[in-house]
Amino acid sequence: SRQAVAKHLALLAAAGLVVGERCGREVRYDADPAPLHAAMDWMSSTSAAWERRLSRLAALVERRARRR
Repeated sequence: SRQAVAKHLALLAAAGLVVGERCGREVRYDADPAPLHAAMDWMSSTSAAWERRLSRLAALVERRARRR
């Protein structure tokens, strides 16, 4: 519904992810991807750390499987 969309856009605006500009009765929104860069950087570093941990776990499991 229009009201649900307006609520979601208000939340995105409050989070700084969209910027609204009033044009008469309407508000036109543009996405602002800049705030997502910090989140993307964090996810990338976290992903790399998990990849290292899971690789070590896989190596451990393989070594133990060979012993049997």
